[in-house]
Amino acid sequence: MDYKGAWNLSQEVQARLGGKNEAEFARDLNLFLKGQLMTPAGVVSLSKKQDVYPVVVDYDMPLDKMIAAGNYNWINKSITAERFPIIGKGKVDTVLHLFRIGREVNKIEAIIEISRNNLFPTTLPELLAFGAQHPNALPKKLAVFALAAVWNDSFEGHNYVTVGLCRIIPGRGVFARVGTDDTCFGSHCLFLASEK
Repeated sequence: MDYKGAWNLSQEVQARLGGKNEAEFARDLNLFLKGQLMTPAGVVSLSKKQDVYPVVVDYDMPLDKMIAAGNYNWINKSITAERFPIIGKGKVDTVLHLFRIGREVNKIEAIIEISRNNLFPTTLPELLAFGAQHPNALPKKLAVFALAAVWNDSFEGHNYVTVGLCRIIPGRGVFARVGTDDTCFGSHCLFLASEK
């Protein structure tokens, strides 16, 4: 885990919790479990865990082949080349980050958090390349979203569909999630981000 060299977690927890009374310890533990801990420098998030994955994205591959390369057990039928056209050419080496914000956020807030880390929301080809090339990186029972994999369309009062990957019983799948810019992603959600 890289917290960008801000501080060593074990030393910080020892320094923060050492010599505290029970009330202060409970408060700090509660902040820790929420993903935040007060430090002399202010509030530092402990939940922005980033795992880094090199990926080759083949933009010349048709969408159905990109999906097939991931060997998914199920695929949402809404994910079509007509709704999600591939933009780009050739094979591109990129580095993707599995990014967890650790609190409930809407789409705009998630994009802002990702950009604060000098990263960019991923596209559908990047998401599918990640799923195909790193199948075991997908955490069990958690969803991974590509916030730039968006189909803007009106669907029962929602204004967009975001694509994600998940690994549940029985297996892995590609799904579509409808929402508005205010629809929240839970604190358990992961986002795939690119260095571009």
